[in-house]
Amino acid sequence: VDGVILSTVDDQNAESVQLLKNEGIPHVLINRAPEDYTGYEVRINSYKVGKLATNYLISLGHKDIAFIGGDRLNSWERKKGYKDALLENGIAFNENRIIMSHYQTETAYHDMKKIISSGEIPSAIFAASDIMAFGVIKALLDQGIKVPQDVSVIGSDNISFSEDFRVPLTTVDAHSYEIGRLGSELLMNVLKNKEPLEYQKILLEPKLIVRESCSLYK
Repeated sequence: VDGVILSTVDDQNAESVQLLKNEGIPHVLINRAPEDYTGYEVRINSYKVGKLATNYLISLGHKDIAFIGGDRLNSWERKKGYKDALLENGIAFNENRIIMSHYQTETAYHDMKKIISSGEIPSAIFAASDIMAFGVIKALLDQGIKVPQDVSVIGSDNISFSEDFRVPLTTVDAHSYEIGRLGSELLMNVLKNKEPLEYQKILLEPKLIVRESCSLYK
């Protein structure tokens, strides 16, 4: 092939990236990329996703906000944005409000049920992905806890069916279509040029999508 687009790379030493480098095949990373990656990449600014989502919950009066994420670069950066937003608003960061899960609805569902069983339920939850937000909301509803009347939930990514979930999900748009389009354009520009182009890192700005899963803190 003339070029390759890779969509889910977190590790600088990933075999796929090393193979393409060794073969001299131009490639662009989209959606995710290692933190210190020096190559072509197009992705959302996940740190700003974290700040935007958390600041929105704070603007609604929430102070006890939990974060559910996983072992991915997007999640690490969103967690950092979440933490910084709390501190900048004078809200103490509580390590016990960090839920390390996997990017699956079922796993997030069981992790949320554990929180509910503990009796220490936050007033709001920020999920690093819509998929996990669905699991969180399902667990809350199954236990008779209303969303957003009792607990507000905000997701990340704005995937295609987030608007049609049991509770239409407030989320942060990660511009997945635009990331794919820009990644393709970048790779084609690289292939058209006989001389190597300077490496580019394109970070898109997130956008808040307000629906029905968050409400004012009572």
